Amino acid sequence: MATTARGHIEKLPSGSYRVHVYAGTDPVTGKPRRLKQTCPDEASAVAALGQLLGQADGDRFPDRQATLGQALSKYLEVADLELSTREAHEGYIRRTIGPVLGEVKIRKLGADSLDSLYTALKKCSRLCRRLPQTEHYAAGEHVCDVRCGPLRDHRTTRSHACDGRCRPHVCRPMRPATILRIHSIISSALDLAVRYDWADRNVAKNASPPHPRKREPDPPSPDQAARLLNLVWAEDEEFGLYLWTAFTTGARRGEVSALRENRFDFARRQAMLVRQRGRASPVWRGPGPVPIRWRPACGRRGGR
Repeated sequence: MATTARGHIEKLPSGSYRVHVYAGTDPVTGKPRRLKQTCPDEASAVAALGQLLGQADGDRFPDRQATLGQALSKYLEVADLELSTREAHEGYIRRTIGPVLGEVKIRKLGADSLDSLYTALKKCSRLCRRLPQTEHYAAGEHVCDVRCGPLRDHRTTRSHACDGRCRPHVCRPMRPATILRIHSIISSALDLAVRYDWADRNVAKNASPPHPRKREPDPPSPDQAARLLNLVWAEDEEFGLYLWTAFTTGARRGEVSALRENRFDFARRQAMLVRQRGRASPVWRGPGPVPIRWRPACGRRGGR
């Protein structure tokens, strides 16, 4: 059986052959790099040994055993995401992607598996067919009582005492926009796997996620907006000013709330809007202030 100074072939009890190659140490962590590959026979194992030695000499370290869960973890580690976006991605991975596809090897993942996931999410956002239909109050052996019962939609994911708010499970489809977001997370992780040579291609590009229906905007007419502002201004001038600023600039709620006096240029009749990155960060960041033309929509204050 072929053996070199940096690699060898091991015969497994199943009759297959596993190739091991030492590829130096990681310059960041200092841990040894080892390339592995399992082959059905000795001839293919000898060919794989030469291929892995060539990859080690060329400083290419593809992980052929990498799973989708590893790719998702690496994606969260290196991606430049806003805090709120990162928290949302972690939630989707923890609740939906990880339990279903986390242990699947990337090289064995196909577009059909992704389509099956999306189809199941269209029927039930909890993927209840993968869950036991009876919930038990303890994980080990126990005597069932009233605390054990059919699958429920609990009021919280934390430990709690169930009450009337924890109702029997009812399948609710996941919204197409949410499924599309899950698809985007998987696709981004697989793009990273392709760059790291963990996979030859991104199979998510061949999947068919649902496309959310476009909503037709139905804004109020100028007359309706003017009447609304006049009514609000008669009751609360500060809230009326807030609505008037939102109407005339088209800014979002957070952008309007963040406006300060020094961000208004009364000579040029402009308001400067700054977008916030991250909910927990007190610092306003972004590509820079965005000038918005300030166009009074209702004439003078208090009337048209």
